Amino acid sequence: MADLRNQFEASLPGWIYLASGLALIAMCVLTPAWLTCRQLAWQWKVMEHQNHRLAEQQKRFEQFHQALVTDDPIILERLAFTQLRLKPKGHKLLGHPEFVGASVEHWLQKPLPQIGQQLPPQPQINSMLSRLTTGPSRLVLIVLAGICIGTGLWPMRPEPVATPQLGNFKTTTSY
Repeated sequence: MADLRNQFEASLPGWIYLASGLALIAMCVLTPAWLTCRQLAWQWKVMEHQNHRLAEQQKRFEQFHQALVTDDPIILERLAFTQLRLKPKGHKLLGHPEFVGASVEHWLQKPLPQIGQQLPPQPQINSMLSRLTTGPSRLVLIVLAGICIGTGLWPMRPEPVATPQLGNFKTTTSY
């Protein structure tokens, strides 16, 4: 049992180097992938906001189409005023000259949310881990990990066992 413990303690530095090398490799491989997944999740949220805005816009266009199909008098009057520049008889204008010649899309469309205005920009991670594993020092980390793994796998020489010296024996003869 004592021999097994001594053997384990003798090989312990090798295991530490091996584990640290594997941890460095894992950092270099997983951190860029994690940052990419984080960016894709943020882009997914932006596209969800844009999809919601486009769904609202589609609903407004469908309502406008339905109003045209049913000959809604308010829509027809507004179209006659803005597109044909016809003023309804007996009505006084409320003073909206900017609507003259306006496009129907101007009534129905709203711009998509802008990043930095309606949507917050993606928060950047500026940690030492992300700088080391994605910057130019990534190759240095990978080489260092290879050295650690190589050191951990290098066979350790067993310590020599002390043997008695042959020249130190006294010979006695007794007759």
